[in-house]
Amino acid sequence: MLNVHSLARLDLKIITRLLPAILALSVPATQSFAQDTRSGAAEEVDEIVVIGAKRKFAPSDSSAATKIRMDVFDTPQSLTIVSRELMNISGADSYGDVASLAPNTLDNDRDLSMFFDAVARGFHVDFRQGYKVNSVPIINEGFVIDFDLVERAELVRGPSSILYGQSDYGSTLNLQLKKPQAQQQTIGEVTLGAHQKYKLLVDTTGSLTDSERLRGRLILAHEDTEHAQDIASRETTTVAPSLSYDIDDDTTIDLTAFHSERTVKESWGVALTDTFELLPVDKERYFSTDWGRSIQRTTYIQANLLHEFNEDLNLSVAGAYSDSAYDWREPYVWGLASASGDVDFWDYNAERELKIWTANTTLSGSFDAFGGKHEFMLDAFYRQNRDDNPCCYFGYLGTINLLSHDPTGFAMPPAVGSPVNSQDEKDLGFGGLLLLHPSDRLTIMAGARWTRYENTPRGAGGWFGLTDKYADDTVLPRFGIVYQIRENMNLFASYSEGLLFRRAATATGGHLDPEQGKQWEAGIKAKLFDDRLNMALAYFTIDRDNVAASDPDFPGQPFNIGIDGQKHEGVEFEAIGEPVPGWNIFLSYGYTDVTVTDAPFPGMIGQQRANTPRHQIKLYTTYEVLEGALQGLSIGGGIVDIGKREIDNFGTYKLPAYTRVDLRLAYDALENVSFSLNFLNLTDEDILASYDESYFSGILFQDYRTVIGKVIMRF
Repeated sequence: MLNVHSLARLDLKIITRLLPAILALSVPATQSFAQDTRSGAAEEVDEIVVIGAKRKFAPSDSSAATKIRMDVFDTPQSLTIVSRELMNISGADSYGDVASLAPNTLDNDRDLSMFFDAVARGFHVDFRQGYKVNSVPIINEGFVIDFDLVERAELVRGPSSILYGQSDYGSTLNLQLKKPQAQQQTIGEVTLGAHQKYKLLVDTTGSLTDSERLRGRLILAHEDTEHAQDIASRETTTVAPSLSYDIDDDTTIDLTAFHSERTVKESWGVALTDTFELLPVDKERYFSTDWGRSIQRTTYIQANLLHEFNEDLNLSVAGAYSDSAYDWREPYVWGLASASGDVDFWDYNAERELKIWTANTTLSGSFDAFGGKHEFMLDAFYRQNRDDNPCCYFGYLGTINLLSHDPTGFAMPPAVGSPVNSQDEKDLGFGGLLLLHPSDRLTIMAGARWTRYENTPRGAGGWFGLTDKYADDTVLPRFGIVYQIRENMNLFASYSEGLLFRRAATATGGHLDPEQGKQWEAGIKAKLFDDRLNMALAYFTIDRDNVAASDPDFPGQPFNIGIDGQKHEGVEFEAIGEPVPGWNIFLSYGYTDVTVTDAPFPGMIGQQRANTPRHQIKLYTTYEVLEGALQGLSIGGGIVDIGKREIDNFGTYKLPAYTRVDLRLAYDALENVSFSLNFLNLTDEDILASYDESYFSGILFQDYRTVIGKVIMRF
């Protein structure tokens, strides 16, 4: 079996030296330089798609990285598009699951958790800025979305502040929801699985008028599932209506909404011993309790107006509202356990409501100048967040033994509330982007964005004791270049920045300047097998500046200093598509190295970032029989190999490497019925995660072995 851990000593410089040789092997020597114009090449790709290829994994064009609709092949930044079929093969049903399909990205969720967490290129995907639905930012605390609403996911790796204002530096994950279709169809799905999992879904869509100008869709879903060891459960109900209306041939209005309610019981994990060893907890006796639960609800509404003035000018106006709330009570272990299994046991209770209003206007198009045709994008964005977190409290429950626990003897502590973290946030930004084509083979990208951020605390507690208003603004640049060296091969390079405003007080009474991540990226993209297989190989380096860290001169006080001296670099490879009819493949490899040269605590210098394995390999593939007696039968699966990774930023303990194996069988030859069967983690590999870059709140078991069957009926 393929195992990347033998590559642990492979130096990044060696990998980059191998780049030219790898790329030379990927292109036949007989292929000539491009002779067609850019528009002619696009027409050729469209013609190939029409003649019958399945293309279940292959990405189409996307605007996620530029807000200009263009082929991923021509985009000067690393971009992974996860299709609906790839989600089905991998069993992905959460943000973390989907994010983990991309190179150098790791799912760090607790199973069935109310939170989702991903680490990309060594950075946590920021919970306030890094997740989006239909390109609208959401906040992942308490946000509930059924992934059967999702048509595809787009992961822009690297900073994307030029498009969205604040964003982290590892990745931005955007979900594109399903839209109404003109063809009348109703789909009913029944999903059954191990651990008392069941799900019922009805998806109906079609034209509501004879002219097909008005189209509608309604998705209803209910899911109930238990954790493999009865330490968690999740029950979710979703109602999702949507409408599309063509005002005329050039103007369309889309209305999208969903309301989801969820009840979750979850566990925070087991503990390391006081000698920093993993407590030998048998999964069959893994700590559980019925005390913990969260009740969540999310309402999401979005309206989009799309208008095409002519073939060279388009306008998009979007507005959205999101309201997420949760009532959360969770018992959890805290700190180090003794070798005999004794560990402190605490209770946490919180209520929170997060409301987001957004408005976005984008004008894009093309123009003729200097003998060529070029593209542009102008964008204005406004967002307001209202964060109501009226109280939370902690309670010490005593000491338990994780090897022979009996939590029923503990009394719940009295509720002692304190106001914390209530605030209003505002983001305002204006940006622009130019894509110039001096020749048929050369594209130059240049852009900039001005963005302003305001934070106003509310309530007696303010934001960690800070009660004054905070405001700051800055300008971010972006540059890129794409050069077509062959008809099916592009070289690209780009520079981009990520921006995070930090409400962090200094000992002198001021605020820290915004934190920034500056990325240089270069690589090559290719299309092989008559454009059926897309390949990309990239090198990136990210310098992180002005990171907020506790001031060592004032221990225990809410004062911060800015730290530079953290550098992330790595290599990513991705191949996705249908090399031969019926065979779809997704293969990725990621290598990440982090250098820390400055930190407030000496123990952090020289350490790899938490939850950042140096090596990752992910392979998902499926083959469908296209003709004969077995037509409609497909078999596939995946192998995910993740290297060792640090549990915190001090090199305290490394979580073990693992190899996860999945299998999928499906049959889709009957007129109105199809079947599928997923076997996830066939070998029942022990997969561990550290949720918050710390051992204090426990180590999580993740992705137990399970089997899931689905029947889809079409009417």
